[in-house]
Amino acid sequence: MRRESLTKIERKHLEKYGRYISPNLFVGKGKITNLRIFEVLALDGKLTRWELTAKVLEKFYGEKPNYNQISKFYTTIFKRIKSLRKLEYVKECGFTISKGSEIPIYGLTEKGQSVANLISPNVRSNWFKMYENYSGARNRSTEGPVAFGQKYMQILVDSGISQNATWHIGDKPIRNLAMTGLINLDLISDDAFINERARIWANIWKKGLSCVLERKEPPSWWQHITSKDRKALAKAFNNPEFRRMNVELFQALRKQRQTEVATLKKIEKKLRD
Repeated sequence: MRRESLTKIERKHLEKYGRYISPNLFVGKGKITNLRIFEVLALDGKLTRWELTAKVLEKFYGEKPNYNQISKFYTTIFKRIKSLRKLEYVKECGFTISKGSEIPIYGLTEKGQSVANLISPNVRSNWFKMYENYSGARNRSTEGPVAFGQKYMQILVDSGISQNATWHIGDKPIRNLAMTGLINLDLISDDAFINERARIWANIWKKGLSCVLERKEPPSWWQHITSKDRKALAKAFNNPEFRRMNVELFQALRKQRQTEVATLKKIEKKLRD
């Protein structure tokens, strides 16, 4: 018999944050299955639908499911994956060949990885595992904003940053925005999410750089990280490549802001005319 049970911490987490992170996925019927899908794709990496079904059921049963159990639950996972792709939490990451046919492999988008970390205490405490599954040397993108973000994070990881610090300077600000209604994770596209995350990073690093390099008053998140993490951040901030990337990030966001202001002025002019 399938056991869709939650730990006390998981239940409290879902009840407190689920409706803000995604009322479509983490409120009401199906929320536990959705939580397990995010967990499995985060911590086990990219999978076929059949593999994903087996892994999710293993979490429910506490042991490996048999063929009939997987086959019976497969349709549910099929529908959930279709829904998660529409919301841009999940994407096709390639194909594998089985009996002469191409079978899609699915993984989390950048937005999906963030949501997995926000909704699952298990993923949050094993963030480095998800990082290796999606941004490690074997899974790294070669170009575009995703590649930039992965390289950016790699410098921080190589500098010795902890999982706790990545939470305070990475996904916690996203959760705060979701809880105050300033970002709707179900509606924002993955590309727009990446841009929004870059804006958050820029603001965080601007204050962090001032703290480390100019001895100015530290930002609020600084008090939540250990002395070891502060040293790791100082090491990253003193990395010439990391500095160059921050300059590039600031310039790109400044240009984007100027474009947005110019667009708003045009709209305002048309409204007045």
